[in-house]
This record gives sequence, C-alpha cells and structure tokens, in this order.
Amino acid sequence: RYPIGNENREVVVPLEETAYTMSFQPAPTHSVSTVNFRSFADIRISKLRTFSGDVHRVKLYSKNKDAFGDFELIADTPVESPELLYDVYSSAGSRRVGYFDTQDTINTYWATGSYTTASLDSAYILDSVYLSGSNKEENSILRFQSTGSLPITFYKDIEYSVRANIIGRKGSKIDGNTSSSYAELGIFLSGSSFVGNHNYGNSFGYQLVPPGQTEGGLIKVDVTDGTLVNFGVVEEVFKPLYNGQGILQFGAPAGSWYISDVSITPVADTGFSPDWIRIVAPVPPLSNERPDDYEFIAEFYDVNNNIADTISHVSASTFAGGNSYILGDDNVLSGSMFIGNAIGSGIEMAGVGSGFVRSIGYKGFTSGSSYPTQGPGFMMWSGSVLSDITDDYSTAGVGLELVGHSGSYLRFRTNPSELDIRANAFFV
Repeated sequence: RYPIGNENREVVVPLEETAYTMSFQPAPTHSVSTVNFRSFADIRISKLRTFSGDVHRVKLYSKNKDAFGDFELIADTPVESPELLYDVYSSAGSRRVGYFDTQDTINTYWATGSYTTASLDSAYILDSVYLSGSNKEENSILRFQSTGSLPITFYKDIEYSVRANIIGRKGSKIDGNTSSSYAELGIFLSGSSFVGNHNYGNSFGYQLVPPGQTEGGLIKVDVTDGTLVNFGVVEEVFKPLYNGQGILQFGAPAGSWYISDVSITPVADTGFSPDWIRIVAPVPPLSNERPDDYEFIAEFYDVNNNIADTISHVSASTFAGGNSYILGDDNVLSGSMFIGNAIGSGIEMAGVGSGFVRSIGYKGFTSGSSYPTQGPGFMMWSGSVLSDITDDYSTAGVGLELVGHSGSYLRFRTNPSELDIRANAFFV
C-alpha cells in the first residue's frame, strides 16, 4: 500500500491471535474380497509403430464367441508407454513396484543377495531404498533385485528404457593388497530374454551397456569425488535378445547407494506411439455361462478422433467369469429360485405367500405324510404358503417340516403352536 522507497514498507505488521482449525483426510485402506470376484483381461498390443503420426487412443471391444450380435465396448484409453514395474493385481489396485513409499513395498516386491541390506530411507532422496552391506572384500558385491514372483514380460526388437534416481556414497574396498574408498553400481536384467555379458557370476544377468561401448557400464563415485555424489535421474535404453521374461537387478561392487523412482517403460519418441502397450480391463458378463470364451478387437484413433484402417483381433480366450454376489439390505426374491442342475429340480426358494424353502415335489404335510402315494420332503416356511395346492398353512405362522411318511416325520409350527415327532426310535 506504500510506494517503493517509503520507509513504511519495512514495518512488520503484528500478528493477532486467531482461532483456527486444521484437518486432513486419512489415506484410504484396502481389503481383498474373498467372496466377490470379477474376470479381467490382460491385453497386450505390440508393433504399434506407425509410418507417420501416432496412435492417440485405443478402443477395446469383446463378445462371447458363440453370441449373436456385435462386439461391446470394454475400454477406451489413451495410448501411453506402460510402466512395467507395476502390480496391477494388488489389493490396493495398480501398485507401482519401483516407488518405495513403505518398507512393505521393498519386502514384498524386492529381494536382496547375501550380506545385503535394503531399507527405506528419505535422508537424501524422498522415498528411496538404501543399499548397504558387506562389499568391502575383493569380489564381493551387493545385490538388489525385483522378485521372480512378479516377472516382467519383454519382447524382442522393442526398445525399453530403465530410469532411476540415484545417489552414491563411497565405501572402503580392498583390491589386491591395497584399500581405497570409492563406489560402483551396475544395472542388470536377468531372465530368458537376456544373456550375461560380465564377470560377476551367474547371480546377475545382462549388464546394461552405455551408448558407444561394448562392455557393461558402472555408475562410479571415484576416490577424487566427494563422499556423496548425486547422479540425479539415470536413464539407459536396452533391447531384449528374445521374447521372454526377466527381472531388474542392481549390483554394487563397492560403496552404498540410495535409489528411488525406479521405472521401466517401452521407449516412446515424441510424436510417435510406443511399440508396445498393456491394458487391463474388466470382462463384462456377456453371458451367464462359466467358464466362457471371449474374443477381442482393438480400434485405433489419432488425436483428431479419426479411426485407422487397421484393427487388431484376438480369437477366443477362456475366462472363468465373475461370480454372482448379492449386496445390500433391500433385495427381494418375489418368484422362485432353484438350487439344482435344472429348473424345477433340487430345492426351491420362493417368495410366494411370504416365503418358503422346500424340496421339489413336496406339496405340504398332508400330502407328504401319505407316502408312498405322495412324495416325502421338507419345507421351512413363514406366512401362508402353498395356498394354491393345500390349506395346511392357511393359519400362517412359521414352521419346519421333515416328512418321510405318516410314521416318520418332524413337524414344528407356531400357529397352532405344536411340535410333533414320529419315529420308530427316539434317543436323547
């Protein structure tokens, strides 16, 4: 409120005591249902590189193999390079494996070698894993790798990029008869898609090679550097030799390391589509048959929503299908439902005349107790039921009947109130 140069601009305004409140939204928690299931399609589309431009969006359709009619839309998503270090089936939904937000992420999705410790640390990088241990002796090396329970699928001739935020700390290392202080870190990929190219033993796979070189490279903190060196985001591109699976590995021959935000994605140049994408979409219950066979097609669109001339098609794949699960407190069964292998057989549940559960063929106590001329059976009921075929339950109430014949049955009812048991032998 005062012009520049006015001394009143330098006056500190006193702060008065003011009532205030603070609040925060707790992070949501997740749980896994043991009774309600859905089927998901894990769809992977490769060789998406175009002659010009890029694929901006993809639409996925599916239909039952034997169904009449057209395909139904199940997903409409933009095309982006997918993160491969992901657990799409975790209880919390898609969970990024390379983001170390908790020690549980490290313990669940990563493993360590002998004499290696991996702990959550935010001293220098937020949410990083700190690799330390016994690598002082000659030929000793720390190993930190993603677990084989969640392998990554790689495809030949597709370029991938591995990225990580890395800080190195020098440590003592014995080389022959001399001891010095430095740090080294290598990045490896192990699995059926890769072949080893180093002398670190069979515990490590292919070592990433820097551009213009023929041998595996190391990130180094030299003896002339400071104790701690921040390398920032380190990125390297590699290409698998074969179609197959693999895991990511970090090997530290010397020193200790802070690593965060680890990522592996297919390479996507600006203005071009990635060579490979992955889409996980729920499969709708297109029929009540379980298991069922589905086929899929994919349509591709540019940024102006123009559809490409080419579509992709996948022939029938078998899905177990989701189960039937009833929730809420306002569901009503007003007709009949049969527990059996066909309609009209087994056990009937019905909401007719209040409600009952009975074996098929049981037409009431009078009819059931006259066996063998009529069928035996059982029924549990509430209200005035079976009014179209008998008057046995016109007085309503609740009851239970287990009837073999007139000399063998259990009958309980509340209106009139009675318990009638007939049997050749009765033990207490």
